[in-house]
Amino acid sequence: LYSYRWQVGGYPDPLESRSRTFLPNTDSQPFDLDAVREATLLLKGTHDWRSFTNLASSGASPAARARAAEIAAKDHRRTVRSLEVVEEDDFGRVRLDFQLDGALYKMVRNIVGTLSEVGYGKISPSEIPALLKRLDRSRMPSPAPALGLTLERVLYSEEPTAKPAGDDLLEG
Repeated sequence: LYSYRWQVGGYPDPLESRSRTFLPNTDSQPFDLDAVREATLLLKGTHDWRSFTNLASSGASPAARARAAEIAAKDHRRTVRSLEVVEEDDFGRVRLDFQLDGALYKMVRNIVGTLSEVGYGKISPSEIPALLKRLDRSRMPSPAPALGLTLERVLYSEEPTAKPAGDDLLEG
């Protein structure tokens, strides 16, 4: 479970400056959470996420670049099981909660960057399916800053796996 935190409008809280991204919400630059909610509905499900995935940067280690190339050659299909917009309070604190079957490199940050463009009206929610089909990261919005992203929890399949060694000692 990933969460991404925004402060929409108001004033940035200095105590949360490293864990929440500030998004201005003014008359000249309004932010529309309803449009964001509409766009999240179109992002749920199984898709090819190539448009929302970065390759490792040129500044990355050779091992990271090799791993990114290996992943790029594989399947980019992932499932967004849920994507919820949660208004944490009446003061503009918003959390985006993602439950995924796996994330690709910068996938969540790229989704959030696109959703912020939707919120500002630069991208219409109706454009989301076309963006997914584009399969080209180069013409997409910038990723959201890393500072709002948190890996909250890792959920594993409920299917039983082989018993760890030594478990049979506990049964007798």
